[in-house]
Amino acid sequence: MNALQRRTALRAFEVFTMAGSAPGDELSHWFQAEKELLERITDVRESGHWIHVNKSVQNIPATAITILVERNRAIVAQAVTPSGSQSSDSGSITNYFLAEWPGEVEPATASAYKKNGILTLMIEKSIPVSAPTKKSEKANKSA
Repeated sequence: MNALQRRTALRAFEVFTMAGSAPGDELSHWFQAEKELLERITDVRESGHWIHVNKSVQNIPATAITILVERNRAIVAQAVTPSGSQSSDSGSITNYFLAEWPGEVEPATASAYKKNGILTLMIEKSIPVSAPTKKSEKANKSA
């Protein structure tokens, strides 16, 4: 279980407890916890076969950013070290951001870079496989 899943599970349990500890709404508690923990990235744009996402990451080194790309979304984890801390490991806080795609994407095509305090993520949209038309089916049968 990764850090985000642990935080989500803890928050979902808190929501469950606040709701009276009645069983049966586990999934809605989990979704509520995710919604509270994942800040939405709103700068998601389509350009041809590509989707571009921009997120301000001022004062965050590229090494403190982790990106998980899935077919329907991406999660950006940004480790923040409190000021005055000597080590990057001591007391760091991780913020999570969510970018949802307008359609499915090909995770293997994802690339990201940081320039001038902006993280840019680019990913290619999935191209749906179309079913053969009746006209092409007739052509194949007569061949």
